[in-house]
Amino acid sequence: MKKIFLAGFFLVFIFGCTHKTVFNTVVVNSRYSLQIPEYLSATTDLVPHASLQYDNTEKEVYLVIIAESKKDMESYNLDYDLKTYYQNIVQ
Repeated sequence: MKKIFLAGFFLVFIFGCTHKTVFNTVVVNSRYSLQIPEYLSATTDLVPHASLQYDNTEKEVYLVIIAESKKDMESYNLDYDLKTYYQNIVQ
């Protein structure tokens, strides 16, 4: 009887934890589009000059896009690629 109970518990646990996140496509000024999780809400109070801002304060998740030209980014003389940036942020 214990084995049946434990097996049932684990099945409910495994199948109960399979939540799929739904994404919505957002187009910004006909320049680019993103798929954003539906649990994020549009906001305007994170960064003054951001072209896109979404947040969920309960989950502490924030999305901010600041559009800059490639020329401006190159003028900052940053020695970063995406992998290096990710490793610096995650640590």
